[in-house]
Order: sequence, then C-alpha cells, then structure tokens
Amino acid sequence: MIKLIVSDMDGTLLNEEIELSDENLAAIKAAQAHGIHFAIATGRDYQTGYTIVQERGINCSFFGLNGAIGYDEDGNRLYTKNLKPSTVQTLLHVLDREDVHVNIMTDKGVYSTNYEREREYLRHVLSDINKTLAPERLEEKLDLFLEQHNITYLNNFQELIRRDDEEILKVSAQTTAGEEMLTELKDTLLQAADDIVITASSAMNLEINHKDATKGFAVATYARELGIDHTEVLTIGDNINDLSMLEWAEHGTAMANAAPEAKETAAYETGSNSEHGVAQIINRVLAGEIY
Repeated sequence: MIKLIVSDMDGTLLNEEIELSDENLAAIKAAQAHGIHFAIATGRDYQTGYTIVQERGINCSFFGLNGAIGYDEDGNRLYTKNLKPSTVQTLLHVLDREDVHVNIMTDKGVYSTNYEREREYLRHVLSDINKTLAPERLEEKLDLFLEQHNITYLNNFQELIRRDDEEILKVSAQTTAGEEMLTELKDTLLQAADDIVITASSAMNLEINHKDATKGFAVATYARELGIDHTEVLTIGDNINDLSMLEWAEHGTAMANAAPEAKETAAYETGSNSEHGVAQIINRVLAGEIY
C-alpha cells in the first residue's frame, strides 16, 4: 500500500508553462484526503519552490536543492547538508577556468555574479522546456522566472563564502556548450573534491551538492521518520537529479518526457508533464492499480 508520494517539480509536477495544473492539484489533494503523505523533492530552493504549491493550497513537506535542505509542513527546517567553504573554493577554482555561468544556493537565497549570463542561460532553459513558446511569451515567462528566483547579484562569491551566518548548499554550473563539455567538467570536479555529488536537472547544467545531499537521502530520511518502508513509497521524477529517489523507492516513476537514465531506473512510466503525468500515476494509486 502506498503511504508516501514524493514528486519533483520542474519537468514533472509543473507543466511546460511552469505551472501546477488543475489535474495535478486535484490528484494531490485526493491522495492527501485518502491519508497518503505527499512531499516535494526539487532542485529549487524553498522560496522559489514552495511558493508555487502553497499558492495552490497544497500543504506538504519540502526538500529543496536536491535534498540539501528539508522543511516540514509548517515550514520548520528539518536539516541541512552544506558544502564546506574549502570545498566551494576548490569548485570555484575549477569552474573559473571554464566558460560556465555559476549560481550558488544557500539556506537564505540564490546568488549570481552576472545578470546578463543568468538571463541568457534561463532563456535557453525555458525555450528547451517549451519549444512552441512565442518570443514575447518566452520573455514574459523569463521575467516571471527571474522574479520568482529573486537572485542576489554579487561582484564575486568570496564574500559569500566567508559568511558565518549562511550555509552554502548547492553550486550550479550552467552552459549551452553541450553535454560532452559538461561530462568532462564533471570528471574534473570529482577529481578535485571528494566530498561532493554531481547531478543535473537539464542537459545544460551540473548541480553540485554535499555527497550526502541527494533526493534519495531526503526521501529515505522522511519515510523513516514517518515509519514508512521503501516498498510503500512512490517517487516521481524526470532527470538525473531524481535518480537516487527513483532507485530508493520501490515505486519509482519516470515521466514520459524523462531523461533515458530516469526511465531505465524507474519501475513505472507515466504521461509527460504536459499530459498531467503526476495526476495519472496518483490516480492509478487511488484506483488500487499500484499498491
């Protein structure tokens, strides 16, 4: 019997308009009404992720930045898995030699050093998510996306690294140079630092966390606190940063639009994010087809 459902956001719960559909909303609320726990596990931070579901009336636990930070249903912080300042320095030393745009995510916000590159990268991401968006609509979505993320722009990251009152939880390296370049960069970073894990949320980025900060860790920790076994958990995702939770849960589910690695790892496949795939798989649970 499924007692816990955990969903990714971008490419999974959210459609191509980066919105939570009425169909997905209704399915989540129906699951909760049946006593099934629901939670979010995303690469987003709390501020930009939880706001979307909260505005639609969903109250749930939230695991952000790929599992580096967790919050309960009331917004209380459960834990953090931060990167050491020395590790961040090592990562930046490598990344500064490459043609990549870098974001740093902390327990208090998102930071960048270049607004134009931020906007250029996000334009590529949004156009990749929805290839049919008209140019003017794309710019509207881009403005909204940047507003939601509320990015703080710094001259450099050194001041941030030195802060004692802020924990660095994720470093993101972004480029449109292609997957081959990112694969080589991933190998270089893993050789430079032994206390990290590297995943991705698209074919245009690398997401670097503490080695224990994964969505799989987050889901396993939460399930254990609820007294729920992995055989009673259904996870839903679409990309590389979802693999750990798709593998840990017996009922891992990949979206139709998922990366090949996610489909290979998952036990089930559902519709795409534009087809309300989250609602489809939840409704199968509620109908007793998956238990």
